[in-house]
Amino acid sequence: SCFGSSAKISLIETLEQALNSPLARYLDVAVSEGLLTKSDGRYHFVHDRVQEAAYDIMKPEDRCLYHFQYGLALCSTNIFDMNDDVIFTAVNQINRGGPVA
Repeated sequence: SCFGSSAKISLIETLEQALNSPLARYLDVAVSEGLLTKSDGRYHFVHDRVQEAAYDIMKPEDRCLYHFQYGLALCSTNIFDMNDDVIFTAVNQINRGGPVA
């Protein structure tokens, strides 16, 4: 939910490697539970309200931490191999990881 209504599978794979965490396994459970779909190379929430609920269930300070961790993890990959979308996503995540407003 930290990436909005959908996330590219390639982005999730990059995060898995950087964080050494099986993120896709957790997302595939959400697919099997009917909360996400997996198509066109992306994970999609089935409805915007599902994404909002998943995001809102987290404490604000946890949200900030996840955003910041995801941004740093994306930056830790080889920046010369990144495309503009990944760089933009990393910076956006770091910005969203700032102080709780």
